[in-house]
Amino acid sequence: MTEQDGVWTRRRFLEMVGIAGGAAALYETMTTLGLINIPEAWAGPLELPKNIGKGKTVLILGAGIGGLTAAYELTKAGYQCEIIEAQNRAGGRSLTARRGTVIEEEGDGQRPPTRQVCQFDEGLYLNMGPGRIPYHHERALYYAKTLNVALEVYVMETTANLFQTDDAFDGKAQINRRVANDTRGYIAELLAKAVNKGALDDELSGKDKQKLKEKLLDLLEVFGSLNSDDNSYTGSTRSGCAVEPLTVTQPCEPPKPLSFEHLLNSEFWRNSFYQPVDYLWQPTLFQPVGGMDKLVEGFKRKIGQLIRYQSVVQKIELKDDGVEGARS
Repeated sequence: MTEQDGVWTRRRFLEMVGIAGGAAALYETMTTLGLINIPEAWAGPLELPKNIGKGKTVLILGAGIGGLTAAYELTKAGYQCEIIEAQNRAGGRSLTARRGTVIEEEGDGQRPPTRQVCQFDEGLYLNMGPGRIPYHHERALYYAKTLNVALEVYVMETTANLFQTDDAFDGKAQINRRVANDTRGYIAELLAKAVNKGALDDELSGKDKQKLKEKLLDLLEVFGSLNSDDNSYTGSTRSGCAVEPLTVTQPCEPPKPLSFEHLLNSEFWRNSFYQPVDYLWQPTLFQPVGGMDKLVEGFKRKIGQLIRYQSVVQKIELKDDGVEGARS
């Protein structure tokens, strides 16, 4: 664990990576170094032979989601498990704050310790760790179903959200869909002009370039909601109506497009505007009804009696015939 003659050991290097970047950085580093095999796509829950663990004991450090899952699966296979948890609660970084929740942080010598007590109204809560389950997190969805944890749709965004900056639009807030659709319209118009001027002829390969140009222009017209006669962008009902119709027969007139100059000056794209398009945030997202800790409670209903709270591990010693440890 220490450097000798100025030479760093691999273990020391990994230790420092963990201190600097946390568990995620350490995992990625060990994967890159070939110390951890990249797991294959999840093919379903563990299928351990029944009673394979009979007569064997397992000590699990930490009652986070990983520790709870391990205890749940190993207990089903006959292992005698015990979970050591340093805190007075289970869940690890999955913490849901409600009225009465107490969060205490130790001081660092320069800042004093802090103690915060949640004062939310009854029924309100805040997921202070993970807050949503993407549709492709199949393991989490499986255990939610297995543990009878009800889920609901997590709404990531609405196109009616407002975007505001003092650098554009005269400081006035703009509706998300107007920013998004007007940007698409202007970009499509600029690209259509380039196509019509032959600026992209060298980029279009194939026997019939004219046909490809026609298809590209058709794509741009639909993509940007362009006018079909001159491929210009003058607004779109995708952005809503200038005046909300009072009846179903009243036509929806598109609002005047936002200034392209204002759109560029706003630099809206630098403020997580396109985050909902990222893979981890794409619909459909889910969340446990009533808070993310409901998944933790689901595990606790099954193996909660195995958790030893406020038990801090002081030492772990590997031996040929087992493991010894000390805790407080």
